Amino acid sequence: MSGRGSSIARVKDNKGITAVETAFVLPLLLVIVLGGLELGMQSYMRALMDTAMEKAARDLTLPSAADPAIRDQINEKVTQLMKTTIPQATTSFSLTYVDRFSRVTNPSEDFIDTNGNRICDNGETFMDVNGNGYFDTDATASGWGKAEDVIRYSVTVSYPRLAPLPDALGLGDTVTLTSQKFLRIEPFSARPPVGTGSC
Repeated sequence: MSGRGSSIARVKDNKGITAVETAFVLPLLLVIVLGGLELGMQSYMRALMDTAMEKAARDLTLPSAADPAIRDQINEKVTQLMKTTIPQATTSFSLTYVDRFSRVTNPSEDFIDTNGNRICDNGETFMDVNGNGYFDTDATASGWGKAEDVIRYSVTVSYPRLAPLPDALGLGDTVTLTSQKFLRIEPFSARPPVGTGSC
């Protein structure tokens, strides 16, 4: 009899242990599942954004993109594509240009360094790429550019997280993704000559 009573007591204790184990494991399981969904959505949004940017950047290299209204339509297509997946998504765009691909990583205007100090000074001649009459260490300009210029087209997409994840994980309430493309504008007209100046 005493053996039977103790086995019944053990069964009751096991039920209590299961509830305690569930209480410990369930929050961790929820974080893993929600985190997996969040990462999956970020991967999908990045792929969608990159695809939209490829098409938009190609459209921006056409002569018709000289018209600001056409550029606005291109941006709107990217925005609408993002909003088809997450209606609360917001987008912001940036469009800059330089005269050649090598200036993307080294945006300084070229100059003849006669004294070898790597500084444009003492009346040294420089190529005035942007035509402002001054030597610029960054010749990047805002806007669309001219024929054969290299455009840098970037978009930033922000959207609220699918599920609220604990702040303890260091994650905010918003996901922000950025994509950029570099392409040369089609040579639809002759490039104007580049002037020179003195430092």
